[in-house]
Amino acid sequence: MRSQPDHQVKFQGEDVSKLLTMEIMEIIIFWISCAFFELK
Repeated sequence: MRSQPDHQVKFQGEDVSKLLTMEIMEIIIFWISCAFFELK
């Protein structure tokens, strides 16, 4: 196995964090919408 360059690993880490933040935002929006509909 060849070792990957550092910049490649860094980009992968940024992609992972972006995916995580997007999923967290979706979950937060989902919970807010659920609470909003239950309040009606």
